Amino acid sequence: MNLRKGLHWLSACRHGGVSLRSAGLERLVKDILRAVSVPARLQVTGLFQEGQQRPADVFVPAGALGLYQSRDAIMDVTLTNPTSGAAISNGSHRSSLSAALKAESNKRSHFRAAAQRSGGVWSHSAFVPLAFETTGAMGPSMQELFLHLVKVWTEINDDCPSAPGLLGTDFAWSSMTFRDLWLQKFSFFLAKTSAVAVEDAASAARRGTLRGAPHYG
Repeated sequence: MNLRKGLHWLSACRHGGVSLRSAGLERLVKDILRAVSVPARLQVTGLFQEGQQRPADVFVPAGALGLYQSRDAIMDVTLTNPTSGAAISNGSHRSSLSAALKAESNKRSHFRAAAQRSGGVWSHSAFVPLAFETTGAMGPSMQELFLHLVKVWTEINDDCPSAPGLLGTDFAWSSMTFRDLWLQKFSFFLAKTSAVAVEDAASAARRGTLRGAPHYG
């Protein structure tokens, strides 16, 4: 399912939207940030002067995170399929994370071009593309953020990596640390939504309405 022409669409794109899978990943990124008391917000508009068509998926104010030279962080969450024809043609079957790296590069290029056209707060902020592959891998920028948050959690909790108060929650049955808990949350979300995407594509194929590959966001 795609939310056509919602808040999240690139200024340069006529057919953009935000998939429910991408929206779910945005919420998870916001939640892990808030778990270490970082005041993250979703879909913050007004980043460009021309209209409000290019918000931040996740916005972190300057100084709240300890990364990106203490600038405001404009985080753009993206999901890419490393098994697609385009990804394989770019070598995803030979090099790990090549699909995520390509997605990050594309996001930076699109955002830079939109910023040059529109003005706004780009020059004062850090643009951070957070790429995930549908097979579960995190891109380099997301890995950097994730490891930083694990470090922050450990420092806040006096070098204790465990995640207290999680007994009885959906992900606590085998995740005894903050790191494992959030790796499972992201992994389970991607696995469950991938299964739904495949099931939807199979249903469409049986009805004769399938057009192209399943949409992953």
